[in-house]
Amino acid sequence: MKSVRLGFCCVALFASCGCAHLATVKQTPALVPAGGNDEQLQVARQRLVAAEREQPLVSLSGDLFAARFSLNVLEQQPDNLSARNLYNFSVARAVANVERANIQPWRREVQ
Repeated sequence: MKSVRLGFCCVALFASCGCAHLATVKQTPALVPAGGNDEQLQVARQRLVAAEREQPLVSLSGDLFAARFSLNVLEQQPDNLSARNLYNFSVARAVANVERANIQPWRREVQ
């Protein structure tokens, strides 16, 4: 009798621990970082915004331009937070566009 109760309790416990819904993930597109008063980076920001809806290779070109431009600003002003945020965003989007374009630049040159 005791083993029957224990067995019933175990079955009830396992039945109540089914597949519970743990989390919901909502994807939102990343936005180009706002620059505040930094006029110096406006060209790079405009290039990123223009390339946002382009084909992956065209967008990659804009991403790399913005990354190089913001890196040049960072070399002159290492504490420029806007330049660092723009650089990080540009590099991340460049990686995403390499993946989207399904190119492998480590295997062959990309034109």
